[in-house]
Amino acid sequence: MRKDVYHMIDWLKAHADVEEIDYETSFSKTFRHFEPMNVSNSIANMKLRIPPEEYQFIAFKLLDTERNREYNKDVEECHMPFAFVIFELKTGYFNSWSAKLALEMTIEQGVDENAGKDSVEYQHYDFCLKSYNAHEY
Repeated sequence: MRKDVYHMIDWLKAHADVEEIDYETSFSKTFRHFEPMNVSNSIANMKLRIPPEEYQFIAFKLLDTERNREYNKDVEECHMPFAFVIFELKTGYFNSWSAKLALEMTIEQGVDENAGKDSVEYQHYDFCLKSYNAHEY
């Protein structure tokens, strides 16, 4: 069963050391311009078709701790200021700069119980599960 966005936020807080940050001031204007397009075209919004003007974002920064070491290595390799997770509350969409964390979150979120094995949602989940198990992150 696909878990809702509030479950995923709680899971993130229990799974990693994070701090909530202000979406509007923590990301560039360009980033904030394009992120709604990612949500609009995401698997999370395929059935819902929620318009961008209704999106509600919440963001978290992954702290520089030993617990987060595996997640923060992507930041070091890409010379980013910090790793993050962004959630859109109405669609359940999330985005993370950490490939490993994004895979773990997709696996934790699961798929809708009515999603057939040929559905895009299930195929994405299966791809993420296989990638995670093969350490492709």
